[in-house]
Amino acid sequence: MGVLAVVGMVLIAATAHADQLQVAAGTAYALGSGRTQLNCGTLTINGTLQGQTGTGAGLGSVQILGGLLQGDAATFLVSGTWNNAGTFDAGSSTVKMTNACTSSLVISGDNRFCTLEVDAPGATLSFPEGETWATCKLVLKGAPGAPLNLVSSGIRSMVLSLGLFHR
Repeated sequence: MGVLAVVGMVLIAATAHADQLQVAAGTAYALGSGRTQLNCGTLTINGTLQGQTGTGAGLGSVQILGGLLQGDAATFLVSGTWNNAGTFDAGSSTVKMTNACTSSLVISGDNRFCTLEVDAPGATLSFPEGETWATCKLVLKGAPGAPLNLVSSGIRSMVLSLGLFHR
């Protein structure tokens, strides 16, 4: 496949396939109503990604480095790392984490999710110590004999806020 690098503004209304998607600083990428499939690749955001009503699928890693991810009403299917070192505006979006690409899942950075679903029997979900998540809806799924393990990388606690939140 290769790398899809965004220069300017791109709107997807069908399906785009790539191994990586890089949204550079000063550029914008909109999922529109379409589907962007990364085949366990990395989504790197230094510019602006607008979720709109689209789907980001097969995301092995989401790296919000200095940019903005506007969740809008989109769905993001992630199997790997969700790293928010920029700005994530969840809107009414859903982030679904699975173990399709790896059994080691990581959420880092302070995040306010609208809906966070982790459906990863036998996987481990890790988070750095001292970080805060807020979510309106949280779904955690393992399976008999294959639990979903939640692990902190340090000795400090993680704060998880459930319910409505104000932006």
